[in-house]
Amino acid sequence: KLTWVAKYRTFNDVFLTVGPPVNSLEQAKKLGKIGVEAGNAMDLMLTRWGFTNLERADRADINARKLSAGRIDAWALTDVLAQWIWKRVGSEKTLTVGHPFHSSDCYIVAGPDFPAEEAKLYRDAIHDMLADGTIEDIFRKYR
Repeated sequence: KLTWVAKYRTFNDVFLTVGPPVNSLEQAKKLGKIGVEAGNAMDLMLTRWGFTNLERADRADINARKLSAGRIDAWALTDVLAQWIWKRVGSEKTLTVGHPFHSSDCYIVAGPDFPAEEAKLYRDAIHDMLADGTIEDIFRKYR
């Protein structure tokens, strides 16, 4: 039902701290409080995996502020998004990114009737941008 144009990135779900890294699900389950956004995919996934130490907030920036203030032990989010939010919040503290515990490939997609020749043009351009580092440079600006 879709035209898959090109994969452009793998996003990693991680635990973020302002101290030592949290590098595993087992390690995270032993923490006091982990900030997540209420009802989002991360909240649902960690709940399904048996996490009982989740502290829910309405927005990711609230969790960033809670982490900076020491009100939660870790924050669970996608690496690139978390780094961008951390930068926007303006905390003076260093954000520690743990090892990924889940990854998702992200694609550019189009409707089923999208012209194949245009999809190829986009696919080729995305592959070129991946090869020359342009896409990574764009993401780096958000960190």
